[in-house]
Amino acid sequence: MLLRLIILSFLSLKCVHCISKEGLIRNRLLSDYDHLTVPINSSQRAVNISFGLAIYQIIDFEAKSEILGLMTWIRMVWNDYRLSWEHSNLSDIGDISDIGVIRFSERQIWRPDILPYNDVGSYHPSKYTDVIPVKVSRDGTVEWLKPAALDSACAMDVTKFPFDTQYCNLSFGSWQYKADEVDIYCGTPDKYEFATDTEWKILDIGCSRTEETFPSGSYSYITIQIHLERLNEFYFHNMILPNSVLLSLSCLIFFLPSDTGERSSYGITVMMSLTLNLMMVLNIVPESSKTFPRVCRYFLCSIYICGGALFFTTLSPYVWKFGFYLSRRFAKRGTVFRIDHDHASWCPVSDKICGILYLVATCIFSITFIQ
Repeated sequence: MLLRLIILSFLSLKCVHCISKEGLIRNRLLSDYDHLTVPINSSQRAVNISFGLAIYQIIDFEAKSEILGLMTWIRMVWNDYRLSWEHSNLSDIGDISDIGVIRFSERQIWRPDILPYNDVGSYHPSKYTDVIPVKVSRDGTVEWLKPAALDSACAMDVTKFPFDTQYCNLSFGSWQYKADEVDIYCGTPDKYEFATDTEWKILDIGCSRTEETFPSGSYSYITIQIHLERLNEFYFHNMILPNSVLLSLSCLIFFLPSDTGERSSYGITVMMSLTLNLMMVLNIVPESSKTFPRVCRYFLCSIYICGGALFFTTLSPYVWKFGFYLSRRFAKRGTVFRIDHDHASWCPVSDKICGILYLVATCIFSITFIQ
């Protein structure tokens, strides 16, 4: 029992000694440190910032306002020679070879002002300040990892909705430092930590660096390209298939008796249902004149086709009655042209033939669109 207490006391003293050395190194490095000065020495052109972005989750993709909400992990790495203790004269502290990493508060050291250029939401870079420390290695390499919620503008191309893919760009750069002071480069963007989303799937994430020259100087920034694919099962089963079924059922207009007056009410009911489907899609897609969804064209054509069928079947009995009236007038004058009273039965037969042809045409039209 006594031996165990001695061992535990020894380990505790050793741990306290390690922590004390780490604190001494931190205090020594910060003694004459200016956190507002860019860490550029004589051998550097600029501070090279490696910027990486890991997408954790798609919070929302608001199609009407074209805003992409993301939960991300931002990774920035640079070198600050003033925080290196590898070749510093710290012999009075003791043996520090076993200390490879020291953590600092964000407010204690210099940090680049890398912010999103196309963010349209409530971006609060100070939300996690002093909560997540900055990791510094013995050679002065600073690694800054932090979560960030981004609401970025993303112009959508909904021509192939709901079978569409979208490309969204996130631009990051310094707000005040020029390229000869802070130069940003692409890190390693990844999607391996991506949480499964019910509507979107990330196909690829890329990164590119751009340097532009303005009258005030040259500035560098990077652009994260996100390639998204919409999961279309919901829209296919709840919008497109019901519309195809309604369009096919509109052929029953030709099979209803013309003297009951049900053709018009049935056709108008089907047209209202097709219009409701169109309004559902218009409430989802953005209001843009540059791109128009093919599915909306499909719904509009369905409404036009149904309206044409309703117009034809409404007028067909009157056309046959007018033809029968003309036949009687020509018969009284002894004209060879004559339509017998029995020929009036051609009207329902011709309507059924038109109904069958209409059904085949609508099925072909729907299958062609789906493919």
